[in-house]
Amino acid sequence: NDNSFGTGLNQLSSSCKPAYDAFVSGVNAPLSTQALTELTDDQLTTLTSSISSIPSSLVMTQPATGKFYRFKSVKHNKRLRSNVSNGVLQCGDVNDNGRESIFYLTADNKLVAYVEGQYIGWNNSALADVGHAGYVTAFGCGRDYASYTIATVNGGNKRYIYCGGTTWDRGNTPDDSGYDWVIEEVSWLPVGVTPSAGFGTLYSPVALEQSYDRIKAYTGKVADGVLKLTPVEGTIPQNTPVIFEYVTGAEGAEGNQNVFLGVQADVEGDAYANNGTNGYLSGQFVTTAKAADASIYTLQNKSTHGIGMYKYNGTNIKAFRAYLPYKAPAEGGALRIVFDDVTTGIEGIEVNDGGKTAIYDLSGRRVSRMTKGFYIVNGKKTLIK
Repeated sequence: NDNSFGTGLNQLSSSCKPAYDAFVSGVNAPLSTQALTELTDDQLTTLTSSISSIPSSLVMTQPATGKFYRFKSVKHNKRLRSNVSNGVLQCGDVNDNGRESIFYLTADNKLVAYVEGQYIGWNNSALADVGHAGYVTAFGCGRDYASYTIATVNGGNKRYIYCGGTTWDRGNTPDDSGYDWVIEEVSWLPVGVTPSAGFGTLYSPVALEQSYDRIKAYTGKVADGVLKLTPVEGTIPQNTPVIFEYVTGAEGAEGNQNVFLGVQADVEGDAYANNGTNGYLSGQFVTTAKAADASIYTLQNKSTHGIGMYKYNGTNIKAFRAYLPYKAPAEGGALRIVFDDVTTGIEGIEVNDGGKTAIYDLSGRRVSRMTKGFYIVNGKKTLIK
């Protein structure tokens, strides 16, 4: 019917309507002058052939790039997920709105798992390895002409994603409704939080509503030897790395909690221009290997000193989070953070920069090591948590 065609997801492209109408007209032509029971054998054969040859030009409206999506199996009513169990990628509860069921479609039509920041791979045992360039994703027409097939493309070869119930599978020919997927655009993005820590980081390629009753977001850059944070007013612009302060509204089980932020239209104006620049918060939507000579700080919660920006010694720089590329003038394992004109520091950090940093307690005594409490650091009141 006419509602099958349009510009929305899970509809046939409007451009296909003329070809479809011509097909329907051709099928109905023999029946315009006589009943089906009156057709000759030759006419029945021609009619059957016409019905089975639906125009190959029928294509689905393609999902827009630069957005987050979920994929629901038509056959099993399960959502595609990015987590692996027993060596196989999983399909999960259709009502699960967590991060594992979300994928980002890049400008070059590749799917990235939101949690891992890795591309969908060639097989069903795992996502593509970190550093892999990813495969182009082809969205074909499902068997019901109201859903999609999803295939990864490698040269002239395609591997279609199949829902086997609770797990992914792969096949070369989409000849079963298990290959059919309804695409759902994500309108509320779950952002992982640890309420007890109080802070987190985020890098989103889409603009997000900043709900002040849930989080407060800040951009940041290093100045005078500390990371200075500037509040983001209103919507968090797309492609802008932020540190956020958690306020309230976490949902989910402890250890896997989220706050949900509404996806917004792109913010107009100058794009964030400091991504990857030394001393500025940065981010990316694909997990990458950390270069051996890279000096990276990340927000960490250490048992000895608590939450802060610490030198990162891990292997990979994770996607959809903010990090700080920074080569300090003097070797240091942590950075103090300034926001709202009050500095938060890191308990027990010893400053070893040849006396360049002047630290005093509230009694006016100069010290080289800070524990919990207030200090005066280079003339600024500092709170060590």
